[in-house]
Amino acid sequence: MATFADEGQTLVLLAGATDELAFPPRLNTELPPSELNTAETPEAYGFDLGADGVIAKGTIPSGTARVQRTVTIGSNTYYWHYRRLWRFSGTMLEVGAMDYDDVWQYDGPQMQFSEDSNAILAIVPFGEDNMLVVKSTGSYVIQNCFDVRGPGYFNIGPMVQELRAAAANQVAELDGAVYASNSGGVFSYEAGQDKAQEVTRLVRGLSSSIYTAALTTDFLKKRIIVGSSLVIEGGNVYQYSGSSFRYTLPEIRHKDYNAISVLSLIFMVRHPDSTVGTLSYQTRTEGGNWSAATTVMIPYQSGAYTILRSAVPDPDGSMCRRFQLRITNITGSKQIERIMALIETHDFDEETR
Repeated sequence: MATFADEGQTLVLLAGATDELAFPPRLNTELPPSELNTAETPEAYGFDLGADGVIAKGTIPSGTARVQRTVTIGSNTYYWHYRRLWRFSGTMLEVGAMDYDDVWQYDGPQMQFSEDSNAILAIVPFGEDNMLVVKSTGSYVIQNCFDVRGPGYFNIGPMVQELRAAAANQVAELDGAVYASNSGGVFSYEAGQDKAQEVTRLVRGLSSSIYTAALTTDFLKKRIIVGSSLVIEGGNVYQYSGSSFRYTLPEIRHKDYNAISVLSLIFMVRHPDSTVGTLSYQTRTEGGNWSAATTVMIPYQSGAYTILRSAVPDPDGSMCRRFQLRITNITGSKQIERIMALIETHDFDEETR
């Protein structure tokens, strides 16, 4: 749902939560900026994901690698899952007898994953009784791993090529779903599904090198962290670049592309504390160059909110078809809940910039 200006002089919501999407806004590089809604952004990084319903400055959350119990018997390392020892070598996977965790008691048959010669990199349990067997060319899902009758009664699906990973640490598990990261993006597979899902579908415009990082998990906040650049939360993707911050809003336009004049910007700022802050922003029209940054003071006002109004620098006094705003910095203790603009619409045949 694009952001449209109505006829005449109107107050238009540029950024804020919707009935379908929460704030902070999700990243969407695949649609034109003029077609995004008020809870999406074509470019942004550095959000504080712990601040719900607002835009605040933060750094990437931390995650942990999955915990996996290992057992060493002789010179071999085994993994303990579903009350069995598991080991793999090359394209071969073997499973031990149930409830033997201090001695290797083989329980056949041996499972070969030899559609190609690439070695097994990792095994990852997920759901109630599933195991993901990971290779650099794809992964296999083994079902029914709790069957006491042994591997002969496990169900092995075909290779899922989307779930390929170049290293064991590029696979993670969260709430019954597994995630694999590769140069094509981040893909998920949930227990009971019949196909993998592309989690990063809306951010294909990002560099593919971002995705080939290690995956870690914030189990408490239900997040998948991709290296130091991305966070996946609730199906939405958020980007980070060290401690830097930027928030680019969707473009505003008239639904019929009539000319508009943006007269002023209104920021609804929430105060977690009583300090004075600042906010810096840039504007542009018709997808051109960004203006010089404008910095405005954010005074503290009782009632936890300040309504800040700033005139749009426009030395020509002219009109445009498309207008865009981006926030380049905000004091770390301040939070933006909504951004609005006072817009005047003109007849379609008037002179434009």
